[in-house]
Amino acid sequence: MSLCLQHTLTAISATGWGSIRRALFLDMSARENLGKRLRLCGLTLTLALLAVRPAVAQLTDDDWPSFRGGGLNQTAAKLPLDWSIRPPKNIAWTADLPGRGVSSPIVVAGRVIVTCSAGEKERELFVLAFDAETGQELWRREFEAQGNVVINELTAVAANTPATDGERIYTLFSSNDMFVLDLNGKDVWQKDLTAAHEGLGNDFGMASSPVVVDGVVIIQCNGETAGFVAAYDAATGELRWQVDRPNQSSWTSPYFIDEPDARGVVLQTPKAVQLLKPADGQPVWSVDMECDTISSSTPYEGRVYVPAKWLSAVQLVPTAEPAEPVWEAKRLKPTSASPVIRDGKIYAINRGGVLNCFDLETEEIDWTTRLKGSVWATPLLGPEHLYCFNAKGDAFVLDLKGEIIAEINMVEEILASPAVSGNAMFVRSHSHLWKIAE
Repeated sequence: MSLCLQHTLTAISATGWGSIRRALFLDMSARENLGKRLRLCGLTLTLALLAVRPAVAQLTDDDWPSFRGGGLNQTAAKLPLDWSIRPPKNIAWTADLPGRGVSSPIVVAGRVIVTCSAGEKERELFVLAFDAETGQELWRREFEAQGNVVINELTAVAANTPATDGERIYTLFSSNDMFVLDLNGKDVWQKDLTAAHEGLGNDFGMASSPVVVDGVVIIQCNGETAGFVAAYDAATGELRWQVDRPNQSSWTSPYFIDEPDARGVVLQTPKAVQLLKPADGQPVWSVDMECDTISSSTPYEGRVYVPAKWLSAVQLVPTAEPAEPVWEAKRLKPTSASPVIRDGKIYAINRGGVLNCFDLETEEIDWTTRLKGSVWATPLLGPEHLYCFNAKGDAFVLDLKGEIIAEINMVEEILASPAVSGNAMFVRSHSHLWKIAE
């Protein structure tokens, strides 16, 4: 290797691949600034040289690619234990949003992606990208809803959290309009799902979020007059497979799980929880049970813990036919917020805003803490603390013994779960997006 190339690679390392990757997708001035920083030995580092790394962004540990993120609302990040909106404290930046939303932010390639809805009956649909470091708005796209925009006043047409595979952004709205964009906000493909499924919707609004796996994006639409789960080619939008569902409303979201003997997408419907093959939608297994229609299930150590009449569990690899629930905890009843599980502890919030910590070994509740008011957002579990948000906009930081060590008034309603990238947490209300970091 030449000395000049060694110096160049050293400069790349110092600059950081993350900065380079972001520059690949930003405007020309950003690329030129990057080139100036990397001009060594008379060599201008162009995008051709940058091609030593893939031109298509790949998901990294700094990305939060979907609803609940890759770790299902768990993070190893070092996050602030206290912050303030007024006056600002540990608020890296604040961005204004053009409309309402209960969809969570996602983070990919140094961008924070948020969806919003506004205007008459919230028919104006927005997808926005912000620079994760600075909060600068990188681009926004606006669309018009084609489908059913009937929603409950508490929610929004921007209810479904987007998903990404590192190359494209997959957005789905309560109106059953689906828009797929590249990381620059350019159109890739879109779907009017109502056109193919007449009457699709419900009186509260749809909210199930998409999941991307094996080159397909999988969506679950459970409405009062139509229902289906389908997979579309991630690059082209071509329908790969579709399975009809009973006409029953549900707002839970699918997620991908990859275990040696259980690889697939977990779906939770009002009458069953299933593991489906991404390739064709056929069930690996299906367990008939009355499931909750809002909070989604969580896998842990060979089981899937399912919010039902109370929290129940099925084996990830069933040993009996037909498969049945193998465990239940009648004192745990998650409602809007999904349970989070780690180190043998289940953290679950009930309808009254009470957070319970349940010990799987002792089969007892370790502690109970009241968070005040109703809670929609799934709690975020850090290395030593829990972060919870109630619908009124109060944030709570708790240690893992249940003691509230900080209570922060976020001023505005918060119904979306947070996202994390690096050592920062991204939280959205109906009007603002905040980056919370020391």
